[in-house]
Amino acid sequence: MSDSALHTTIRQVVEKHGQEILEDLRLVYILSDYGAFDKLSNEHTIVKDLQTKGYGKLLLACKNNPDTDWQSEVGVFLDDFLTTHSNYDSAEVLYICDSIAYGADMLPESSIRKNGEAPKPSTSTAPTDYASELQRLQKEYLSLLQSSVVVPEGKLFRRPSGYFPVNAQNQLYLLEQKIWILGQELRQDLDSWCANEKQKVLDEHSHPVGPQRAGLFAVIAAPALAVIILVSNLVSFLGAKDAVTEFNNGIARADSLFQAKDYLAAADVYKLTGDSYKESYKQSKYKGIAKTGVQKATSGLVYEYLNKAQPLYDKKDYYEAQKVLNAMLAGIDCSFDDKLAKRLTAMKTDLSAKCEMLLTAEMDGFVNAISKNKGMPSNEVLTRIDYLLTVDPSNYWLNFIKNKSAAK
Repeated sequence: MSDSALHTTIRQVVEKHGQEILEDLRLVYILSDYGAFDKLSNEHTIVKDLQTKGYGKLLLACKNNPDTDWQSEVGVFLDDFLTTHSNYDSAEVLYICDSIAYGADMLPESSIRKNGEAPKPSTSTAPTDYASELQRLQKEYLSLLQSSVVVPEGKLFRRPSGYFPVNAQNQLYLLEQKIWILGQELRQDLDSWCANEKQKVLDEHSHPVGPQRAGLFAVIAAPALAVIILVSNLVSFLGAKDAVTEFNNGIARADSLFQAKDYLAAADVYKLTGDSYKESYKQSKYKGIAKTGVQKATSGLVYEYLNKAQPLYDKKDYYEAQKVLNAMLAGIDCSFDDKLAKRLTAMKTDLSAKCEMLLTAEMDGFVNAISKNKGMPSNEVLTRIDYLLTVDPSNYWLNFIKNKSAAK
């Protein structure tokens, strides 16, 4: 059993086995051998899911491309990961992600969020400790301000003014939005706090600048579009988190019904789950998942009926095959699967033609029998008509004979 924190163990493992282990699930297996997952029950599953989704591979790709803003790339990755794994404690996921980045020598130990052992996922429904997280973010923001301000040197800048480079602006902007979000949760007005702290740092290195230099710094200070999108997604996700959880639960229920081959109920739950998701956050994605589920369940249902009808058709028991297809609900649309739709249409058309031919022949026999029985159908004929009506309930002459007999 390892006595080291997870991030320390990962660093040791990478140093011993090489960075290639970050590319796949080898990282999980080796960490298990080291006893790295003994402290927290969820760590093993989270690391496995992160690696399966390609987190380690993403880090190495960013590391091999110095021009990549790897923290923004990771932010987009985590936004999607936490959406699809909403059952995980986000603080634990962030700690594990930072631990792997630390193991890849891309993040200093001092920057690891929740440094040390991450807390176990809470089973309580109580909200996150927003106050502590806000305090941590504000401390991180102040530290980043001091460490990232740049004071230009050289003849062009005889009276230099400080500024924040693009990479720092991206990180600051993301922190500003997180601080604002937590402020909203705590009912604190923090709109101006970040701006005031940033201005304090800039004032220490501030000098008037001409129009040309002012324009230069205006360009430098523009936050990257990727970060704006990421923060927008984060704000939207926080507002939709409950709806996303409810959606995932609904899809899980539908999946269970599908696995139990209750295709009709599964299709209903998939559709209801998709129709119930009203949030703007990734609406097309979630409605697409539900739509795919409906189609999957519909295909299962159609194949079930076709597989029941086919052996009867092969035995030329056309009436019974027709009854099987009659039992399938009208209006089922499988046009999304061209091959399946063509198979269903072909069998329906062929069965309809064969049954009509057989019914016509039987009808001639009924007329002959009725005429010999003084215009009245025998009990044998009526019994046969009752059966044929299960094959073709709307047949005019079958209903006519049955109703005429009942009227007399």
